[in-house]
Amino acid sequence: MKSAKKYTIAVLMPEATNDIYYWKEHLRRIQDITVDLFPFESEFDIFHFKQYDEDSFLQKSSFYFF
Repeated sequence: MKSAKKYTIAVLMPEATNDIYYWKEHLRRIQDITVDLFPFESEFDIFHFKQYDEDSFLQKSSFYFF
């Protein structure tokens, strides 16, 4: 059954790099979940920041302040 309401879920996570591989598996699982939630009119906005860069985090996290 489809929902009449559309949901947007924001995900803020460090970007995976060759040096920091840890986040690749998390991203893969989030992508799997998007497929599961497709019938429910949901979408994911994924924002990546550089893990050790405070300015990068602040820039990416400022998109969803209401």
